[in-house]
Amino acid sequence: MKWLTRTFIALIVLSAGLCEGNDLSFKSLGAAGAGIFIPTGDDADIARTSPIAQLSANVMFSSRVGFDAEFQYIPVLLESTTLPAVAHRKATQLALMAGLRATTSPLSSPNPLAYLAMRTGFARIAIRTNSAAYSGGWIGRSVDSQTNPNAGLGSSTEVRQKGFVLSPKAGAIIPIGNRNILDLAISPMFIFDSGDITSQYHITLSFGRITQ
Repeated sequence: MKWLTRTFIALIVLSAGLCEGNDLSFKSLGAAGAGIFIPTGDDADIARTSPIAQLSANVMFSSRVGFDAEFQYIPVLLESTTLPAVAHRKATQLALMAGLRATTSPLSSPNPLAYLAMRTGFARIAIRTNSAAYSGGWIGRSVDSQTNPNAGLGSSTEVRQKGFVLSPKAGAIIPIGNRNILDLAISPMFIFDSGDITSQYHITLSFGRITQ
């Protein structure tokens, strides 16, 4: 995780260099979008590539530096060949992240621009099930941890688990006219849970509007 620390420090240094006292502009960007969630490691045996619903907000306190916040909802598609659908009915992951964002150009630029953000936050996985089957990793450990005396009798139990998140994000903003933009981004997510680190990859495309 040394490269995460170095990226975060580099972003702070870059932000300090780009944010000048006479450069305050306070533009904001709100966006909604969708994408795909790609699990890795043990979770790739439990879950499949799944859809993402995303809401994000950015407040630029200088022309090229600002605050970045994002909420994600992921209906996790469980691997039916490993976890029978009868036993594992539904899984969802929620994540809320916030941090600093630096852009190559002001949001008001008529040309496409790139950005880099470093966010921290929290994620929650919730699994509704009526049996305890073997599984591992961030998603599977939620199943492993439950005790269900009524397994196989049709009753359901919901298990929730939380983890701390670090998530760098790189993307491109494409103006499409009248202050509207498209935002294409990729963001690895690192979830710290019970002494383990789980990685995921999120690719999103969102539609937003710039306000002042």
